[in-house]
Amino acid sequence: MALAVVVMAGCAKGPKTPEQAFLKLERAVAAGDGAGAYEVLDQPTQWAVQSTLKDQRLQRTIISAKYPEAEAQKALAQLRAAEETDPAQFFKRVDDERHVVQAYRKRLGAVSGPIKSKIDGPDTVWVVRQQDGMPFRFAKNRDGTWGWSELRGDWELEKDRAQHAVKTVQENAKLYQKTEGQ
Repeated sequence: MALAVVVMAGCAKGPKTPEQAFLKLERAVAAGDGAGAYEVLDQPTQWAVQSTLKDQRLQRTIISAKYPEAEAQKALAQLRAAEETDPAQFFKRVDDERHVVQAYRKRLGAVSGPIKSKIDGPDTVWVVRQQDGMPFRFAKNRDGTWGWSELRGDWELEKDRAQHAVKTVQENAKLYQKTEGQ
C-alpha cells in the first residue's frame, strides 16, 4: 500500500512546487495562453471547468434537439465555447471571450528576477517576482502537485449556473414541445 502511494506521487503530472506552478502560469499569462493557464489551475478549479463544460454540452444537445430553429440559434449562440470537447480548449474559448488570463498580465511585473514565496496555510502559498510583481495564490492538489487557485470561486459559480441552466433548458424544451403539439 505504501509503495503504491509513493509510485502514484512520483507519477503525478504537474508542478511539484508552488514556484514551478508560478513559472508555468507566468509563461501562460505573458503569452495570453488560456489553454496553458488551464493546465496550471488547481484540481478543484479544473473540475469546476469540466463540470461546466459537461452541463453546457448537455444544454447544447437539448437545445439542438428540442427547441424551435429560431430559438435554438439564439440559445446556442450563448454556448459557443461548449462546442469544444476538451476542457482546456473550452477554458481557452471562454478566456478568449472574457480576457480573464490577460487581466492578470499586469500582476506579473517583470518576468525576470528572484521569486519569493509566502506560506498562507498548510496547503496554500503566495508566489511573486520580488521586484515589482503582485503575488499569485497556489494550492496543493490531492496528488501533491500545485495549481493556481484564484479562479476557483468564479468557476464554482459558473458550474452552479450551468447546473441550473440545464434544468431551465429542459423546462423550456418541454414548453416548446407542448406548444408545438397544440
